[in-house]
Formats: sequence, structure tokens, C-alpha cells
Amino acid sequence: MTDNVLDFKQGANLLLQQFPETELLAGQNRSYGIEAMVSKKKGDWTGWLTYTFARSLNKIDDPVYSDRRINNGDWFRANYDRPHTFNLFANLNYNKFHNFSFTFTLSTGRPFSRPTGIFAFQNQNYPIYPERNNDRLPTYHRLDFSWNILTTLKENKRWKNYWTFSIYNIYGRGNPYSIFFNNNKGALNSFTLEIFSSPIPSLTYNGRF
Repeated sequence: MTDNVLDFKQGANLLLQQFPETELLAGQNRSYGIEAMVSKKKGDWTGWLTYTFARSLNKIDDPVYSDRRINNGDWFRANYDRPHTFNLFANLNYNKFHNFSFTFTLSTGRPFSRPTGIFAFQNQNYPIYPERNNDRLPTYHRLDFSWNILTTLKENKRWKNYWTFSIYNIYGRGNPYSIFFNNNKGALNSFTLEIFSSPIPSLTYNGRF
């Protein structure tokens, strides 16, 4: 259990705020989890698989003032609460000159606050957020690939040359980073921000002696 965890109060407004600390509330955090791993260390194919279960929950409750509570003072998902994470790494030593590796990652999407409607006030429409972090982004997953090439032909040569060709996000998964909401003529619309939603190749050279 951790005390004095900070979060923004409901309806916090930081725009042109002279004292932003007045928009913060302090509470508690409770985190727990477990991790398991299996690995293969011999043979042409090597690698490992890990699974992590982890929870991170916040509680911000004021016994007197209701406007200084979040989600009615109940435990709610912290911004970095991602219960399930899988990581798989596989490596193939094809021969003494060529090496291939694959890395796959899959994890629960991070929490975010989804509005459920709009209310009008002084000719302005505002989104209604019933709870903090009441929804999650889609599941995150990505596959990376790399090919290492040893170009030194003489085995006893001290200087070794390596070329590495790699592809980040090989199948172009568009993993949402954040979701934004706006009001369009009384309708609540959303749009998603994605980062690196297409494969990114790279080529590097390394020398070692």
C-alpha cells in the first residue's frame, strides 16, 4: 500500500491555472501481481515466454467533502493498470553467419475515462464522465523481427562485422495510444491516436573486436 498518490480531481481545469496544485487530490495505491517464465536454452531454437498478472488500483476518498472523492471513494483502476501481459521471444541460430529472432508482445489495454453523454450549460456542451477509468483501450499486441548477419568470413579474425536488419511492428498493428472525445452538433464523437501503426524497417551496422 502506498500513500499520498496524486490524481486530478473531477472536472480539473489546468488551462491558465495559476495554482495547478489546487486541482490535485491525494489518496492511496494498492498494487499486487505475479510473474511466471519458461525458457529454452539449448538447440538451434532458443527463447522464453513470460506471463505477468499485475493490478494497480487507486483510492481517493475524503470523509467530509464529496467533491474531493473519485468514484465515490471506491477503488478504481490506476492509469497504468494492465492486468495481463505476455512476452514471447524466439531465436533461431540458422548457421554461424545468420541469426533470426522474433519478439511478440500482448497486453491488456490501459484504462481511460469514457463519457456517457453530454449536458448543456450556458450555451456550451460538456461531456459527462460517470466514473474515472471506466473503460479500456483495445488489447495491445505487436510482433518485431530481426536478422543478424555476420560478414566476417575468417573465424579467427579479431574484428567482426555485423549487419542487423529489423522490422518493428511487422504486421502494422495500429495500437491506440489514447482516445479523445469532442462534441459535434450535440453528438459525442471519438477519435483515436495511434503511434507507429505501420511497419518500421531499419538497417544497422556493428563492429566488434
